Amino acid sequence: MIKVENSKPKVIIDIERIKNQNTGLYTFCLALYNGLKNRNDLEIYFYKPKNTLASELNVINYKWYHKIFFRNKKNMIWHSTHQLSKIIPNKKSKFIYTIHDLNFLYTSKSNWKKKMLLSKIQSRIDRADYVTFISEFTKKDVYKYLNLDSKKTKVIYNGVSLKKFDFMERPVKAPDGKFIFSLGVITPKKNFHVLLPLVKKLDLTLVISGQINDKKYAELIKKEAQNLNISERIIITNSISEEEKFWFMSNCDSFMFTSLSEGFGIPPIEAMLLGKPVFLSTKTSLPEIGGKVAYYFEDFNPENMYLVWKNGMEDYEINNKKQDIINWASKFEWEKSCDEYAKIYKSIF
Repeated sequence: MIKVENSKPKVIIDIERIKNQNTGLYTFCLALYNGLKNRNDLEIYFYKPKNTLASELNVINYKWYHKIFFRNKKNMIWHSTHQLSKIIPNKKSKFIYTIHDLNFLYTSKSNWKKKMLLSKIQSRIDRADYVTFISEFTKKDVYKYLNLDSKKTKVIYNGVSLKKFDFMERPVKAPDGKFIFSLGVITPKKNFHVLLPLVKKLDLTLVISGQINDKKYAELIKKEAQNLNISERIIITNSISEEEKFWFMSNCDSFMFTSLSEGFGIPPIEAMLLGKPVFLSTKTSLPEIGGKVAYYFEDFNPENMYLVWKNGMEDYEINNKKQDIINWASKFEWEKSCDEYAKIYKSIF
């Protein structure tokens, strides 16, 4: 399947999760593809689902039987880019294993289900030659709940890029007045509903954009808005284009991200790249990602949230925080992230 003809490290990068558009994993896989496909110091192949990516440069298309049998060549490197990737290489190959999060531990999943998932991840750790994490929080979580023994490990932060547009059409669902913006897949862990009592206290509209993965949760948000008599100030757009995202990011009064569990959290950094005031929960990795330039909800009590927002907006305006926020966000570069992965490939070849 793959010829070994020179001394360059031969790497297969599993980007199977690129099939899930409008997710952080899609962004991660696409960034690795774009950042590593043209490197001259590595011989790289991308393992992907059929009918994804316009280019067919050095790709291996997923087949259903690969879950049972996949021919790995000796002296090759396999990079699993998600903790529950379906394909695990045989022992002929070196194995790099990226863990994004243990978010399932912070959900209502049964203890049995959590133990089963931890067991799967542990088996992959045991097989791995190198384990990487996308945040220090994820690394600490893994060391707390799993056994890494003397494995080589490294934290490689995700990069963040925001596609910019010079001329933008106003999105159909854009509000007329000032608004706050939140972005993410519509699921309970994103915790959007806690923003509704805050909106009731503000003369602002809330726009929530993201793929609706949980229709019941989306309906819960709408019902809660009705109960608070603010339905006309709550807009749920579903998935949006890159151009629409840039419009909402550029024109929002502030950006909200009250998620309960994140391995990294790309949307807040995207908003920061535009110098927007960003308000985060203190859950999991978000304080690490937002640093000292974000504002934090220590709890979701409506009165406390209002004070955090009010004080944060005053601090943003009075102390002219825009450039500090942009400077912080600019540190998260995909080029830097890809270089770090390339160094690992070459170090274990």
